Amino acid sequence: MRYLLIIFCALLSQPSDAGSLYLGGWSHHFVDDITNETHELVAIEYQNVIVGTAINSYARRAYFVGGDFSTVKYHLEWGVIAGLMTGYRDDEHPLIVGSISPMALVYVTPDWPVSPTLAIAPKFAMLTFKVRW
Repeated sequence: MRYLLIIFCALLSQPSDAGSLYLGGWSHHFVDDITNETHELVAIEYQNVIVGTAINSYARRAYFVGGDFSTVKYHLEWGVIAGLMTGYRDDEHPLIVGSISPMALVYVTPDWPVSPTLAIAPKFAMLTFKVRW
């Protein structure tokens, strides 16, 4: 948590010409063992680095940091977010080491100042909102 806070503060100290805020997080899972589909996501992205927190699919607080790799085509932003997250147990994530596990998802969002964002990962699809500044 301390490292996420340090990264967050470093991002805020940068000029704000290419950042985004992600809020919300409602999902549909493709597996049956899920207890939560409302995630209370709050994340900040600046210069392709994203840090944030959410209530995970098992109703526990999770933290993540990663890279956001995207392109804009046909007024849509298409991207991949890949990084590391906490908040899962060994039986809930196949690649967990200690309390850290990898994360990856693909997303698409309109290239608007405030836009709905559809993210897809192997076990779920999620809707969130992206606010650009």
